[in-house]
Amino acid sequence: METPVQKLIREYNIQISEKELEKIIKDEMFQFASAWTDGFNTGMAEIAIKTLNFHNWRAFYEEKYNNGK
Repeated sequence: METPVQKLIREYNIQISEKELEKIIKDEMFQFASAWTDGFNTGMAEIAIKTLNFHNWRAFYEEKYNNGK
């Protein structure tokens, strides 16, 4: 059974895991951190994903957290 986060990852073609996506949103958009911390809120997470709108989530994640490795 697909979780709400997995559905958003699929629908927005996000190339990273749920945990990685959560880390980016918490770090980049503090106001949307409650999308996870207060129980997953699909609407808030979707707004955060649309607002951040990275074309390559994987590249962003690697650059930010793994120094481009």
